[in-house]
Amino acid sequence: MSEKQGGISQSASRASGIITLQAAIGNNNQQTSGTQLSKSETDRELSTAEVVELLNQIAECLRVSALPDATREDAITYLNAAKKATEREEPKKETAAINLKEMAETLESATKTVEASKSLWEKVQPILVQVEKWLGVAAGSLWTYLS
Repeated sequence: MSEKQGGISQSASRASGIITLQAAIGNNNQQTSGTQLSKSETDRELSTAEVVELLNQIAECLRVSALPDATREDAITYLNAAKKATEREEPKKETAAINLKEMAETLESATKTVEASKSLWEKVQPILVQVEKWLGVAAGSLWTYLS
């Protein structure tokens, strides 16, 4: 029986004030990632392009997750609807918030039943907190899942 070598592989990138960190750790290359805004960037509202980038990062987390296919597809459907509402010439923040709330509900429900989704929620939640700031009042009950 062969054993994979352990180790850590890390990468970091920065685009428009968004810092993305990724690491593959250990024998089975568990993957972790995090996203944060640089300190000087947290006081200003995110641009629509930055929000779309954050939503793309959530999509990537979902794509590589170990969620059951039906759960992943539901979450991606809500995320895509939120992204479409965000990318409009005049973003529909209320529509984006509703769909992100539905996605959050889907992921939160999955964390109660599927062990693999717990770490996924830990990755997605901080990204949603950043998007929630952009949504402002439209975020409404999305806060329930982020606090």
